[in-house]
Parts: sequence; structure tokens; C-alpha cells
Amino acid sequence: MAMLEGIRTRQEATQAALGGPECGHVFTESDGTPIHPQVLTRRYKAAARLAGVPVARIHDGRHTAITIQLATGVPIHVVSSRAGHSRVAFTLDTYGHALPAADRDAADQHGSLIHGLR
Repeated sequence: MAMLEGIRTRQEATQAALGGPECGHVFTESDGTPIHPQVLTRRYKAAARLAGVPVARIHDGRHTAITIQLATGVPIHVVSSRAGHSRVAFTLDTYGHALPAADRDAADQHGSLIHGLR
């Protein structure tokens, strides 16, 4: 959070100095304008190669983040909203594969509750 706050402070100072409008993006070009997706992809690939790590699609990072949120129990409506999906059903259709463990956990919790009532 501290790193993001520092970036935000620098952005605000740059935008004020340049007289540019607030664009609302976290990461921008030096003049405060949004980074074009192709430019971001090129920079990401170059950084990955330099670091000696496999180059994955940026979209794979989004998919991983959503899957992890679901697998760790973040409520589906929260995940769907954060992903920008207009319908929870779309999130479930696309990322439902991440939920089998959640189904087992639900069964275990239900069983524990019933067993505890005896």
C-alpha cells in the first residue's frame, strides 16, 4: 500500500505540474495519460525476459487472481464485481472450475454442524 500511495502522490504532482486531467488509472505514462495496453504488454514481456522468468499473457494474471479469490473463499459477488463482470453467472461460468474444493468444504461444514447437534 505504501508503494501505491507513493506512486499516487507522484502522479498527482506530475499531473498538477503539467495541468493534465486526472485519468483515474493506477499506472500511467509520465505525462499522466493511460498506458496503451500494447505498450504495457511490450514492457511486461521485456521485464520478464530480463528477469529470466517465463513470459505469460497479462490476462493469465487476471485469471489467476480471480481463481485464487474464489478458491480462498472470497464471496462470488465480490469477485464478480472486482472483475468488472456484469453478472455473477458469467463469473461462475468462466471460473467455476475453481470451486470444487469449496463444494467439499461446504459439505464438510454442513456435516460438522449436523454431527455437532446430536
